[in-house]
Formats: sequence, structure tokens, C-alpha cells
Amino acid sequence: MGRVVRTGFLLEYICNSELRQIIQAAQNKCEGFNQFAQWAYFGADAIEDNVRDNQLKIIKYNHLIANLVIFHNCHTMTQALKELEAEGLVLTPELLAALSPYRTHHINRFGLYEGHDRDPAPVDYEVIFEGVERQAA
Repeated sequence: MGRVVRTGFLLEYICNSELRQIIQAAQNKCEGFNQFAQWAYFGADAIEDNVRDNQLKIIKYNHLIANLVIFHNCHTMTQALKELEAEGLVLTPELLAALSPYRTHHINRFGLYEGHDRDPAPVDYEVIFEGVERQAA
């Protein structure tokens, strides 16, 4: 039965260009995240410990670090967009399409970082793009 389902999917994939585009876009997003997470992984080049639980822990910690950097990038980009919007620039979906949360040039992976006990400012992600309807929360 599995071969029949797989064959049916492959035939649909070959015949449907829209399905191929959707799958390609999703694959590109996954590969982009994996490359970014690999960049963020600053330990050894390989997981040396052959204990499955330890390997899973290292992968989870790496994804946590990658997601924190992505959050920082998105927050910084949103604040910059809000400043541009306040200056009167009309934001378009094409502008947003050119941005990526996987930026790395501004991050010093091996720098010294200090944790401070401080309350972060509230996050406001309300940015208005021309021609894009708002979705109700």
C-alpha cells in the first residue's frame, strides 16, 4: 500500500507545477534554517559523544541558540521598519520579501557576552505594509 501512495504522490508531483513550487519553497526554508543553525553551532565540528540523549540535547540547544538569534534579528528588523514607516517610507511586500532572519554578519559568535538583570522593552510588531490586509488576532 505504501508503494501505491508513494507512486500516486510522485505522479501528482510530476504533473502539478504549483505543488512542485510549494515543495521547493518549503525545502528552501528548511535548508536555510539548517545552514543557519550549523553556522550558530560553535562547538566541535561533530557530535563526539555516542549517547543518543546527549546528541539530542546538543541539537536542541543548538536550535534554541539559532531561534534566539532569529528572534533578535526579527526584532531588530521590525524596529528598523517601524522607524522607516515613521519617517514616511511606504513599506511594500517586496521590501519584506528581500529581508531574511538568517543574517549573521553582525554577530560575534566567539565574543564575550554578559547577562544583565534588566526588563526588556515590550515588543511591538505592528508594521503596516502597503497592499497587505491585516489579519484579526
